[in-house]
Amino acid sequence: MDFALHVTYSEEQQQFRQEVRAWLEESIPEEMKTPVSFHDYTLEMHLFRCKKADEMGERGWLYPTHPKEYGGGGLTVDHAIIIDEELQRARFD
Repeated sequence: MDFALHVTYSEEQQQFRQEVRAWLEESIPEEMKTPVSFHDYTLEMHLFRCKKADEMGERGWLYPTHPKEYGGGGLTVDHAIIIDEELQRARFD
């Protein structure tokens, strides 16, 4: 049995995915990706993640489904899922 979800994204959502993926590829160096072991997590990584969280907040990606007037992205749940999928793909979750 195939229990995998088969989701079809719109063209706009696919473009959004490419935007998120490109930003992550440009912004997250290999040495700052999520380490396999928590024991390898450093203060430098923590500070880097804080900086990137600020940048994601400016883009509306930190709280994507919250209204823009409250600091969110005003995006759909599908957009939030795309952000989460790309963060996992980039090992920055």
